[in-house]
Amino acid sequence: MPAGITPYPQWGTVTYFCYCFDSSYNAFTVTLRRRFVRNFFYRVNYSYSKSIDDGSVLQGGGAGGYAGLQDSRNRALERGRSDLDIPHAFTISFSWVVPHGVGASWSNVLTRGWQLAGSGIAHTGEPFTPQVSNANLNLGEASRPNRIAKGTLPNPTVNDWFNLAAFPQIPVGGFGFGNSGRNILDAPGLIAINLALYRNFTIHEKSNLQFRWEVFNALNHTNFTPSAAGTDPVVYVNAPNAGTLTQAGASRQMQVALRYSF
Repeated sequence: MPAGITPYPQWGTVTYFCYCFDSSYNAFTVTLRRRFVRNFFYRVNYSYSKSIDDGSVLQGGGAGGYAGLQDSRNRALERGRSDLDIPHAFTISFSWVVPHGVGASWSNVLTRGWQLAGSGIAHTGEPFTPQVSNANLNLGEASRPNRIAKGTLPNPTVNDWFNLAAFPQIPVGGFGFGNSGRNILDAPGLIAINLALYRNFTIHEKSNLQFRWEVFNALNHTNFTPSAAGTDPVVYVNAPNAGTLTQAGASRQMQVALRYSF
């Protein structure tokens, strides 16, 4: 066909959406549970899993998402860990009602109605994809860099979460695709412990007052939160702050409340 001639010149760009990806998920789960006996119960759960796909969400809208295909003619190049892949996850919940005796003694009065409860979660980080922000996709330029080493660091920090030297950018105008894969590195994990202390007072046969003291992120652990905007860490290898952690979740928070039920 001669240059500059198209079969339907009146048509512009045609965008095609295809729900033709597939995924694979496998997991091993262990649960320890104690029913409420002698004023105490707990539940502990651990899972080890792996999730693989070639497209987690439409247009890469997930927290670690990669928008679109680097090479639309080779979808297999996108095969990798899912945006939601979290290999190790640990959760716990418990509740303990402080035992007390019968009678009006001071010890019974002071211990009556108290309850301690809590929950916790700890998991490894979500995967993310090293990318290039200044590529012209309409010209077929690479949206991902090359990968010449593993890319992880033995002791990652806030300012250097992954090894930038392992991901050289293909020169602009090189018209080649980067060989770095999708979702090959891990963002920071999460640790959060929440605690609550209650005191129940019986006001009437059908009404009671509850004092609540709740602490969220009781350990005050810094949890860096992933973002689809290319942050945490900054995934664009050509950015001035590439590989840095830029945003974190809430620090320790407390709240006190009174609840009246009738």
